[in-house]
Amino acid sequence: MPGEYLNIARQWKAGDRIEMSVPMNLRTEALAGSADRVAVFYGPALLYGQLGVAPGKELLKDNPTSGGEDQIVAALSTKGRSVEQWVMREPGKGLKFRMRGVGLKEEVELVPFYEQTGRRYVVYWQVRREE
Repeated sequence: MPGEYLNIARQWKAGDRIEMSVPMNLRTEALAGSADRVAVFYGPALLYGQLGVAPGKELLKDNPTSGGEDQIVAALSTKGRSVEQWVMREPGKGLKFRMRGVGLKEEVELVPFYEQTGRRYVVYWQVRREE
């Protein structure tokens, strides 16, 4: 069942194998207690939005979150569409996605969080629930 561990009780012997299939599709999950803030996942992988560095600033090696003024991200305008309609996989780029048509000034690249390396990023997105 979703949200539970898988328990396998058996006597194991050499050569035993377990194969598991994890559905890899796009989905959103709301922040607890805030239905208008969502995170985007591809299967079990949390995707973050790369914001980069504030214009004209460089990241400092000893403090990768510094380097300029905070970049404000506007609320996403999804117009009730499913996540597959506004997050697209980038062909030939592994698990990189692009957020399109949600009212932002620029398209935002989405990347698995485990690849986050010293860049400004967003995990939870404010979503306007207009029709």
